[in-house]
Amino acid sequence: MDRTSIPLGTSTRDDLKAYKEQHDLRNYNRAIQSLLADQEEPAENDGRGRA
Repeated sequence: MDRTSIPLGTSTRDDLKAYKEQHDLRNYNRAIQSLLADQEEPAENDGRGRA
């Protein structure tokens, strides 16, 4: 199992914990995956196009 550690400020950690609990997610990995999934579509349409 790969693990990545990133330092989070207290505010970021608290916000992530609140998001996890609000969306009834099992763990922080699920919360981060959920947040990233919400960000994928705008990143694909950021105006840079594809070659």
